[in-house]
Amino acid sequence: MPTDWGISGRASGAPLSVAEESGFSLRNDLSTLHFECLGRSSHHSVASGIAVIFTGRLDEQDTLRRRLDHGAGRDVSALVQEAYREWGAQEFAAHLYGDFALVLWDSAAKRLVLVRSQSGLYPLFHAQRGAELHFATTPQTLLGGTYARPDEQALAEWLVLRPRLSDRTLFAGVHRVSPGTSLIFEQGRLSIARHWHPESVKPLHLRDHREYADALRETLRTAVNDRLPEAPGDVAAQLSGGLDSSSVTALAAEQLAPSGRSLLAFTAVTRQI
Repeated sequence: MPTDWGISGRASGAPLSVAEESGFSLRNDLSTLHFECLGRSSHHSVASGIAVIFTGRLDEQDTLRRRLDHGAGRDVSALVQEAYREWGAQEFAAHLYGDFALVLWDSAAKRLVLVRSQSGLYPLFHAQRGAELHFATTPQTLLGGTYARPDEQALAEWLVLRPRLSDRTLFAGVHRVSPGTSLIFEQGRLSIARHWHPESVKPLHLRDHREYADALRETLRTAVNDRLPEAPGDVAAQLSGGLDSSSVTALAAEQLAPSGRSLLAFTAVTRQI
């Protein structure tokens, strides 16, 4: 799980007095929202009354630019702003591919949108307190140093190792933004929009096993390429000894080779008794 970023903030229907903080904070014309962004992997932008904090990786950016056809800049947060303007709060996240979490504030509509991609790699939590919605990347931040009342049902499920299918956390009143969903807060009300629908994916039917193998190889090659950093430098992989990590490592090395970059693989070897 990423550890080099953090977001905390609150949104309400009344103006807030926001002091300048380290990191990234919004004030004045966006005075009904206060949030801070910390971390090297985060992108943030404010344009035409729409503020975005994005952390993670956005794939297929060129495809998204062509679909928008709005002259969006290269910055990831600017692309998110354009997607929101084009498709609206309910639909824009369905057009974003990658591993990410984002916070978007529309000052004209007084609307806050919290989004997590379907992978759930980047955490995002929220708690509603009256007319305010508080959000953060850790549930502890939302407690604000106060006594934490446990959510007994969530705690019981955790103790018996049941799958955590709901948005509840171990803390009463603190909820997670579920992977593959957008949480929309406006006029003091919360609504949830699913933007990931795996059940709607059509089955793939090819002619024989060789075409399936070729399709799998190409899909895996694209996924590995999306995750390779563009910045120069070496890349490391962790080898478990299974087919999954071996395939990913081999494809990564293949794609790095033309640019003269190398891949370093790590594995664990148990001591013989």
